Amino acid sequence: MRVSDGDDTDSTDRAGVGWDFFVSYAQPDRPWAEWIAWTLAEAGYRATARS
Repeated sequence: MRVSDGDDTDSTDRAGVGWDFFVSYAQPDRPWAEWIAWTLAEAGYRATARS
């Protein structure tokens, strides 16, 4: 799982592999977004959460 507050909007990681889920959030909802992305990652998906 990856969490970013920056302007990095690329849908691929450094190895060129894309994400299965993109979780967008407002700052007050960051804990929920991190939990959702973590839960997806634990289920075997590649997830990223970004504000």
